[in-house]
Amino acid sequence: MGVPTPANGFVDVDMKTIVAETGLGQRRCERAITVLKEAGFLKVQQPRYRNEEGAYFGLRAIRVFTEKFFDWLGLLPMLKKERERASQALRRRAIRLGKSVTDFMGRRGIDIAS
Repeated sequence: MGVPTPANGFVDVDMKTIVAETGLGQRRCERAITVLKEAGFLKVQQPRYRNEEGAYFGLRAIRVFTEKFFDWLGLLPMLKKERERASQALRRRAIRLGKSVTDFMGRRGIDIAS
């Protein structure tokens, strides 16, 4: 869950935003995310940044709804159609700005921890 930006690559949605936008409390959002993960509807990865001294720092979690979630909702055909549409729009935007799609989708300097 996030937004590709020309300046900063892909910017993920943080827990503070999820809490504010849903109107749920922090703990309730955390429990809901746990239930979605256990059901196989959501994947969460914790990226880490490694500085010059070799120390790791945790960054904002990357949350991705799986195809299983959209299939359960009966929206899998629509998801595939919208993914293709979004990919085309992202390619057009990248060309217009003289950048690559990787520039939009990258998280620079981050090691993804499984």
